[in-house]
Amino acid sequence: HLPRSLVCDGVCDCLRCDDEAVCNGFRYGMYCFTPGPMYFMQYIDPYLICDRTSDCDTGADEHNCMAINKENYHKTHILYDYATMQYIKVANYSRCFPMLIPRYRYLDQTNCTDPSKVGLWCKRDGFTISLSVHILCRKPISTIGICDGRAEDLCRSLSDTCLLHKHKICDGIADCDDLADESNCFPTNRTCRLVTGLQQQSRLQASWVGDGEKDCEDGIDEEVPGDWGTCGRTPFVRLGLTAAGKESCENAFRCSRSRDTAQRFL
Repeated sequence: HLPRSLVCDGVCDCLRCDDEAVCNGFRYGMYCFTPGPMYFMQYIDPYLICDRTSDCDTGADEHNCMAINKENYHKTHILYDYATMQYIKVANYSRCFPMLIPRYRYLDQTNCTDPSKVGLWCKRDGFTISLSVHILCRKPISTIGICDGRAEDLCRSLSDTCLLHKHKICDGIADCDDLADESNCFPTNRTCRLVTGLQQQSRLQASWVGDGEKDCEDGIDEEVPGDWGTCGRTPFVRLGLTAAGKESCENAFRCSRSRDTAQRFL
């Protein structure tokens, strides 16, 4: 028996992770009778479904596992089976399960069924997909390459306890316990559609400009000096904003060469 606070908290506390099996109206995995001397109803986690090994005595966990056209992987619930090099449609399965994710099933952490599990969005093969909160800034998963341009790898170590994707920094939502992600925010007056966003425009942080990482889909943040105003010293010194929202060297920012921070330029 677990305290209610540990159920559906995004962390597996039970061996099979069945404390995260039915959450927010979505069901992850399945229950069935298992073969053997201990014949009883057992929880089967999502990664045992359609793995070509029957864990239910009726084989229910291996039913309806039919290959589909890989172009549809951005639309439906599938996993990628490297043994057969096929995309597999999985019955009774919900994506973005909060378990230690095997390297070869990283696509299970895209197109989350439950919107509350969505961390960010990106493009894969030109299609827009969602990324699970469980896969952002996770290694070795993040070393595989999920998004076009590896947008999922844009992570920052803000403190000893907080590793966060850069596009979740200074977004008005505190993700770090020490609030490090919402401190020292230096926005410019430019907006763009981020490579990890949907249709909405997001305000660019000064430290993103010319840092060698593409943050905007149109690449405007890397047009240095391009049409980004500078205050005459180096490309790292950017025009700031006045109280009225106009560009001014009186409130300029210096973009750090470490790509992590921006400092007010006095």
